[in-house]
Formats: sequence, structure tokens, C-alpha cells
Amino acid sequence: DCFGAFGGGVYVRDRSVATFEDDRFVDCTSANDGGGMAVFTFSDITLLDCRFEGCHSGQSGGGVYLNSSVFSVLGSGPIASSSRAAFTNCDAVGSGGGLAAASGGNDVGSFGTVDLVRFTDCQSDSMGGGAYLFRTEATFTRNIVSTCVADEGGGVALHSNTSNAGLSPRSDILNNTIDRCRGTAGSGRPGGGMTVAAVGIIDIAQIAGTIITNTLEGAAIRCRKGSSSTGTGRPTIHCTSAHIDSTNTAEDVVEGNNCRDSFSSSPGNLRSDEDDYVPEYCEAIPVVYSLKVCSLDANSNCFQGVPGLLNRGANETTCDLPCSSIISIEPASWGQIKAMYR
Repeated sequence: DCFGAFGGGVYVRDRSVATFEDDRFVDCTSANDGGGMAVFTFSDITLLDCRFEGCHSGQSGGGVYLNSSVFSVLGSGPIASSSRAAFTNCDAVGSGGGLAAASGGNDVGSFGTVDLVRFTDCQSDSMGGGAYLFRTEATFTRNIVSTCVADEGGGVALHSNTSNAGLSPRSDILNNTIDRCRGTAGSGRPGGGMTVAAVGIIDIAQIAGTIITNTLEGAAIRCRKGSSSTGTGRPTIHCTSAHIDSTNTAEDVVEGNNCRDSFSSSPGNLRSDEDDYVPEYCEAIPVVYSLKVCSLDANSNCFQGVPGLLNRGANETTCDLPCSSIISIEPASWGQIKAMYR
């Protein structure tokens, strides 16, 4: 129940170095940025197994706001609802209901890692219900983003508003699950699970091994303009599936030509729809794992497995192994694969 102009719970000032471990920020409010915590200019912050619950920001970063800083937001595992590293019921009037990483001006934004963290029921009145990355170079891995809401990018939003490639670093969105999120009011058709907004054809995101499933409102993933300039960003999308809920009235699972082109360019991608959606997964950097997914029936037929590519259902060639067999799996990957069965 703490309140601050910046950083409702904690304000980390310029060029500070700080580590927080096993801390809870509950019902904290900021009039400006960072409902639970605000981290400003050239600071270096580590959050290990910290929880932000019911925090609110009058601007950006309902749970945490990061301004031109280095960050590590790390957890022990996001699968259980009681995950020790979590953003729960946090909201922002601006961007980033759970977490927002941004630039302080005409510079590159923040640099850091978000790994094994759970975002649940977070909301933004702008972009990024769970997380918002603006001109930020982040590694966003093995997280679960569930039932989050934003005008645009209900689960995760990546954004650059300049055609200057040097000010638009690429983030890696790897091996995450984005489930039951909503995009409610973005211009055009909003991204419900994820939005990538950039100028020109700048590649500000590598999206790999990520499941965007049961999107309740808006497209599962959308590419859009990062400003009033023409053209939209072109992410690299590999080994990723996109899906919308059967009650979702979105016109397409994937919106924006550059998103559609990215999905179509690789056989390791799946643009599924609500009628034909089946559990499937494939190899993705940096974790190497795969699941025979042609059917739950061990006696069914499918394409012969090709390393690095998605094994798709078909009655052409019998698999080397029964289709329901797990070929190889790395630690911490099972939760993401299991999400395909929701």
C-alpha cells in the first residue's frame, strides 16, 4: 500500500546498482512510472524471485518501469500459479501493465533479461498488457503470459518509433507461452497475443519457440507501424504457433503483411485457426527439443521427422517412431509443450 510520484514501492535513482531477492510488492501505486518499482537512467537492477501484486502506475510499468537501464528479472519457474517471480493483477494507464522497459529520450532503451517469470491478469490502457519493450534489447525467455489485456499487444508488445536501426535493437522472444490474452482497441485490428510495431523493415524481434494460444480478442500476433511513417517492422519468426479462441471474432490469426510473410517463409511455423488447431512443437534456439505431434494416436502416420523442422500431420510416410513419442526434451520445456493441449 505504498505510494510515490515515481516508483510506488522503490525508486532506484540514476546510476545505481541494486539487487532484490524474494521480495513482495503488494498494492503499491505510482502517480507516474513504476507502480511497484521505477529504475532510472544507467542503473543496473536484479530482481530474483520477486512478486508484484496489484500494483498500479499512472503512466507506464504497472509493476516495474525501467528507463535506459540494465536489468535481470529472474525466476525459479513460472508454471505454478504461485510462481515465485510474478506480475499479478498489475496495471498501467500507459504501456506495460506488468513490466515496461523504455528509452529516456532519443536513445536506445534498456538492456536485460526476463526469464522464468509469470505474468497473470495484467493490463495496459495502451501497449503491452504483460510486458512492453520500447527500443529495448531484451532476452525474454521461458515465461508464461496469461490472461493479460491491452489496447494493443495484450500479452507482449515490442515497439520502435524510428527508422534508425541503431536505435532499434532486436529482442529475442524465445520459448514462451502467451495464453488467453486480449487486444481490445488498437488501430486497425489489434494484436491480442503479441504486437510488433516498428518503422520500415527493421527487425526488432526474433520470435522462436513461442506458443501464442487461445487468444480471446484480436489477432494472435500483429505487425504494425511504429509511428506515422510508412511500412511496418519485419520480425524473424521461427518455430512458433499462433492461434485464436473459437469465440474470437478477429478476421485472421496473424495480422500485418510482414507478420504473415514471416510465418509463411519457414516450414517450422504454424499459422493455425480455431478449427484445425492441434498440439505441435518444434526445435527452437537456444533450447533444443521436439515432440512427435502428428497425432495422439501412436499408430497414425505423419511426415518423416526432419531435424529443425516441424513434424506435421499427414498420411504419407510412416514416422520412424510412433507419433506420440517424445523424441527429446530439455529441462523446463515441458510446460510450454503442455500449453498446446489447453
